[in-house]
Amino acid sequence: MKNVGMQPDPRDVDRGVREIAADLWANVDDLVQDMTTLVMSRHPQIEALGMRDFVAGSGAVNLPILLDGLARNREPSSFDLSVEVADQTLHIVRSGAPLELVSAGYRIVASWVVELWTDTAALRTDLSESTKIAVIRRGTGFILSWTESLVEGIGGVYRTELARIAEERSREHIEFVQSVLDGTVGDAGLIEKRLGMALAGPHLCLILRSNSNDDRASDLKNALYRLTSSAGVATEVTVVADQRTVWCWVRYQEGRQFDWSTPMSGVTLAVGRAAAGLPGFVSSHRFATAALRVAGLRSEPPVRVRYDDVEMVALCTADPDTARAFMTTVLGPLAASGAARQRETLDAFLQSSMNFRGTASRLGLHHNTVRYRLDAAEKVLGYAIESRRLELELALRLHAWLA
Repeated sequence: MKNVGMQPDPRDVDRGVREIAADLWANVDDLVQDMTTLVMSRHPQIEALGMRDFVAGSGAVNLPILLDGLARNREPSSFDLSVEVADQTLHIVRSGAPLELVSAGYRIVASWVVELWTDTAALRTDLSESTKIAVIRRGTGFILSWTESLVEGIGGVYRTELARIAEERSREHIEFVQSVLDGTVGDAGLIEKRLGMALAGPHLCLILRSNSNDDRASDLKNALYRLTSSAGVATEVTVVADQRTVWCWVRYQEGRQFDWSTPMSGVTLAVGRAAAGLPGFVSSHRFATAALRVAGLRSEPPVRVRYDDVEMVALCTADPDTARAFMTTVLGPLAASGAARQRETLDAFLQSSMNFRGTASRLGLHHNTVRYRLDAAEKVLGYAIESRRLELELALRLHAWLA
């Protein structure tokens, strides 16, 4: 083996790289065919996706670029992704081929080109052994680095297009569900097909709403998954309404009590009212939305609110300012923060059908203490409790959310 221990002349290495690149370029059409056959044999699923023409087209674009870069001794990372390769990548995404499969295909081709480069260099009789080794090393390093740079660029285009398609589909999904909710679409068969659910059974709508601007929709979806899994219910439809809000319909079992645990800190869970059929699908969302609106009346929204628990408040707070004025007028000084004990006693009295002993039992007090507190409350109110019982009950409910 001649001159194997000598340092090769850099000019000979440059010449060897240029000439081998030119030799391969002269046969590029045949190489593209060989490359396509190789990829198809290694990855039959690419063939199954109907991507033979794509593989051949990719080779026809990329092999000349690769060989030209070698001949010109360019940095592998200095290449911008060509328009042709970017367009081919968009085609890959739309064909449904996973990025991992595409990356594996490019790396198979890289290994094959390295082997081809090595064999071609080894057959050169005009190059010293040390020059051949240097040529092989330079070619191998360039091919592998260039391929990784190409795969990285393709990955960026792939992920961007995948996100765009997902966003487009998500937007279409939201628009379709919204059209069902507003009554624009009422064909039960179409709705079941598009949403993949049966409309006949009872539906319960849940809404998760982040109380800050920091949470992402993906975090809310994860929280929703944990919530429904722990409750043992199956999700029918999920809609990311915006970055802070997720709607979800679950299959509801009549008579079953669900313990909706807190999904995550800083999030409010609004629970609608279960109902059957398409009208129930729509009304449960309406009730969950109303419950969420009530939760938003508080400066610090609760972690969970059920429509059944706040129905009266929901009905009376369509205009919060008017409701707040009504509450203040009815309660007067009892609306102040320092009157919490009097409000508690008054509420217990009304909930106990205005029975003193029942109120005392509810609060754990002597009935005379209850009488004393209620007498004091009437003096503050300026009217007898029984004279405005309904208004007082409503005002106390509103105070819990509006104060």
